[in-house]
Amino acid sequence: MTTVLRAVFTADQKSVVLVTGLSRLEATQLAITTAEFLSRSDYRAWLLTSEDVHEPPRCDMLLCGESALEQATIRAKEPAGHEALGSYVRRSFAAAQVPVFILSTGLPGVGREPEEFAVVLREAASDSGLKLRTMSLDRDFH
Repeated sequence: MTTVLRAVFTADQKSVVLVTGLSRLEATQLAITTAEFLSRSDYRAWLLTSEDVHEPPRCDMLLCGESALEQATIRAKEPAGHEALGSYVRRSFAAAQVPVFILSTGLPGVGREPEEFAVVLREAASDSGLKLRTMSLDRDFH
């Protein structure tokens, strides 16, 4: 995955990366290890946490899991989470050269479904004029 992210980073056109097809634990582990690896490789990589929900830090690569998206929705002042989440996602896009969102496979009854987040990400990327690259680890790499 780091090879793909490096290629996206050096591309002429800024784009957003959406990674799917993992369990929630695998998605979290992937985000942590990818951020650590990229940081050791001299990229300004940042793993978004609940403390960053109001203003994402400026960086080369921003890795964001579902929990940060859920926190952004919960902490939003507006009752309509979809609009608040879209605004937060667009701020994340602006903060990083390569914003990376890692969504797990759906778990019925656990928070929002990952597809709901994916819809917001697609809409925000389109509104921002950015290409959304999707990488499905369960389909593309098995």
